[in-house]
Parts: sequence; C-alpha cells; structure tokens
Amino acid sequence: MGMYHVFWQVSPWLIFLVGCAALYLIMTWPAVNGKWWLVVSMSLILLTEAFSHLLPYLVNHSGIDEGGNMLMGPDEYSHFWKYGMILASLSMFGKLLFIVAVFQLRTQLRKILVRFSPDSDVR
Repeated sequence: MGMYHVFWQVSPWLIFLVGCAALYLIMTWPAVNGKWWLVVSMSLILLTEAFSHLLPYLVNHSGIDEGGNMLMGPDEYSHFWKYGMILASLSMFGKLLFIVAVFQLRTQLRKILVRFSPDSDVR
C-alpha cells in the first residue's frame, strides 16, 4: 500500500517543470493562428501556480507552531486571502485564454486540412 501511494504521488514542482517544458515547446512552433493565445495562457497559468506555491513563504507570519502550521494574525490572514484571490482570478483568466487558444488552433488546423486534403469532404 505504501509503495503504491509513493509511486503515483507527483510533486507540484514536477508538474510546474513539465508546464515550463511545454511552454518552451509551444514557443518553438511555427507561426500559426492561436499560438500566442496559448503562450499567454500557459504563462499566466504557470506564473500563478508558482506564486501559489511560494505565497506561504512570501506572506509575513507571526510564527510557526510545533505542528509546522503558520500562525497569522487578522492583518496577515487578510493579506494572505487577498493575494490568494488575486492568484485565483489570474489562474481563471489564464484558463479562459487557454480555451480561446484551443478553439483558435482548431480553426487553423481545419483550414490546413481543407487546403491540403484531396477530398472535399473534410469540411
């Protein structure tokens, strides 16, 4: 049971590095319609993911108890909540841009298929 859990557990930083590799791969594509929508959306998603992992370290806190939990006062918690909401909003905006990029790439792919297809039934 223990080995199965460890085998399938993936670090959030590993997912972040895979996203960075995907962003680099997308940036090396030739110019197609929707590429920059995808680059901007992936950049926003990766930026918010990185900041969400670093947010507990960036917010000032009063201390850490023996359980490893942060102790925060009302002002510190308010700042933490505000920054968390900003990151969630940016992440949602990045995901909406990703959907727009996928539809842009889909229409570009259909145009390419129609152009190079010997059949007229591709439409």
